[in-house]
Parts: sequence; C-alpha cells; structure tokens
Amino acid sequence: MGNYFAQVEPVNVRFRGLAPAQVPSDFLALRARWEYGHALDVGLFAAAFILLGCALLRRQAARAASWATIHHQKGLCNLDFQDRLSLPTAPKE
Repeated sequence: MGNYFAQVEPVNVRFRGLAPAQVPSDFLALRARWEYGHALDVGLFAAAFILLGCALLRRQAARAASWATIHHQKGLCNLDFQDRLSLPTAPKE
C-alpha cells in the first residue's frame, strides 16, 4: 500500500485536476511512474502471496511432525519407520 500512495496516487491526483482534453507536458514521465508503480505493486503482492503459502506449508509440516511425535511417544504407532521399510512384500506370481 505504501508504494501505491508514494508512486501511483500522486499521478492520479494530478490527472483529476485536469480537464478531459488537457494533457500535461510531462505526460510520458507521469504514465511511466503510474505503470511502474502498479507493476511494483503486483510484484510485492505476488511475493507476499508466495511467502504466505510457504508459511502455511511450513506450519502444516510442523503440525504433522508434532502429531507423529506425540502418537509415537504414546505408543499409538505400532510400527517404527525402519520397521515399515523391512515389511515383507507379497510374492510375485
């Protein structure tokens, strides 16, 4: 939001004060500032979304590990991970 109010909104305010047919002399610079401000906003929102997803995945992994540890300590898990690896398999016909 800070980028929006620092880059984009000043351009919007400047254009609100003009008549519909008026074009400011520094139009190209204003347009570039407006577009780059929006592009930066998209990048920041994408980074925030990715970081949120990573945090949620990390939290889920921590919960799963905690659940497995608690159930293993209480004896609710009959097999250890190593035991699972050495289970016999059905014979092939």
